[in-house]
Amino acid sequence: MGGTLATVGMFDGLHSGHRFLLDFICREAKAEGLLTTVVTFANHPLSVVRPHDTPRLLSSPDEKKQLLTGAGIDNVVMLKFTPELRNMTARQFIEMLRDNYGITHLAMGFNNSFGNDRSLTFDDFHRIGQEAGVKIIAMPEYRDHGHRVSSSVVRRLVSAGDINSVTTMLGRRYSLTGEVVHGRRVGHTIGFPTANINPSFPLKIIPANGVYTAITNIDGKTYRAMVNIGMRPTFESETPSMSIEAHIDGLDRELYGSTITLEFTSRLRNEMKFNSVDELKSQLSVDLKALRAIPF
Repeated sequence: MGGTLATVGMFDGLHSGHRFLLDFICREAKAEGLLTTVVTFANHPLSVVRPHDTPRLLSSPDEKKQLLTGAGIDNVVMLKFTPELRNMTARQFIEMLRDNYGITHLAMGFNNSFGNDRSLTFDDFHRIGQEAGVKIIAMPEYRDHGHRVSSSVVRRLVSAGDINSVTTMLGRRYSLTGEVVHGRRVGHTIGFPTANINPSFPLKIIPANGVYTAITNIDGKTYRAMVNIGMRPTFESETPSMSIEAHIDGLDRELYGSTITLEFTSRLRNEMKFNSVDELKSQLSVDLKALRAIPF
């Protein structure tokens, strides 16, 4: 191999636009006999630049690394975005990539920039790269049906519970991973036992309150799951709190302490307050029938 082709970005969620760019990088690297590297960040840059505007994220650092390597990237450099990193000039950042990570080629997208000198054009980056001995390569812009795909758009869709659109933009199911913890066990008393999920990555976006269908893999077997996200309004509490509860169809054992991943397949309905437990049970039976009609 004659060097390393890298790109820099947050790559939150690794949506279809990201994958388009990664495919471009992999093709370019293969043609030139280069390794591929993605330089990304464990925390969102806004957590340093404008903390109050920091968004919740579509993927944890571990998930993002798995997605990047799964897309064919040879190496992932996970940096912590710090005030020191923010204050680097573009030249200092490029030289750091060259010296610390052996970057010889750097691919930049149409809206990709870095360094505290934010007014730089692509021509400026090209010149700085030449002076630093790093070849700057222009990446094409990706548009899906004429509309730009971005992590911020996907975040809004997840927050709105629009699972179908999220699946389309990501090119895969949106997922939540967490530990099964003890809850109020109300589901057990009405014939719909649930696993209460405590998300492993607290900054991950939770879909809007409502009832969803999902799949989960437990001990090598795939199960359908009916997931309720919300405040459980039918069962009033002095201290209501948001919960993520999954009724896993066909599983008849406790999962406390286990870590499971829910992959969302659709949204069934809004969260509702029922007048009685019997009315709730009747609706859950309807929801379960809809769940079982959805193929894996």
